Amino acid sequence: TNSGPPPDNPILSAYEAFQRDTPMVTRSIMTMQSFAWILSFFIDLTFGLANIPFFTIQKFEVYRIITSLFICSSFFSLAFAYLSFVDTGTRLEYSMGSTEFAALFLTIGILTNLLYVAVAFLLDSLTGNQYWF
Repeated sequence: TNSGPPPDNPILSAYEAFQRDTPMVTRSIMTMQSFAWILSFFIDLTFGLANIPFFTIQKFEVYRIITSLFICSSFFSLAFAYLSFVDTGTRLEYSMGSTEFAALFLTIGILTNLLYVAVAFLLDSLTGNQYWF
């Protein structure tokens, strides 16, 4: 009989490595996106929190510009976020610091969403129809 300790759980080991090796802001962003993806099985978060120009402009729901940064509604978007953002975010956060990285993440995300709304508004104005909203 084997009297040694049981073998390590690979899922638990991977989670512990993620907790240990990933800095706070990167880990928090990915955890929020994972939670949003799991929650999307029960509630349609995309319709309620995503940056939909009609709701952002016409209904003046400007919170969507920030909340859309943390929404992952499909498995593939979550998988590619983990593949790209965890490595890049970890390196950037270690080199910049957590506060500066959080400010950079929010600044780029907000400016990108504002540009998206501006382009949708411009296309709506140029074409004269509601397809962009």
